[in-house]
Amino acid sequence: MISFKEFTTSLDRVVDHAEAMHLVGVSKSHISRLEKSGQFPRRIKLGSRRVGWSLHEIQQWLEEKKATRDVNDMNKEI
Repeated sequence: MISFKEFTTSLDRVVDHAEAMHLVGVSKSHISRLEKSGQFPRRIKLGSRRVGWSLHEIQQWLEEKKATRDVNDMNKEI
């Protein structure tokens, strides 16, 4: 049997601006700036006026941010 974490991370779905903002905790315009500078996952064009992001890619991005934070914290202690 797989764990809940394994189950939820094995699923991928497209999230809209509102959910991406909620997950990351930044504004719509800040997500756009991060994306344009290559610091956030690229959007998926769903229609002529609709975009979304891969939930899995956002989760990976957040994990990378946490890992960077943890390395920086360790370096400060030394």
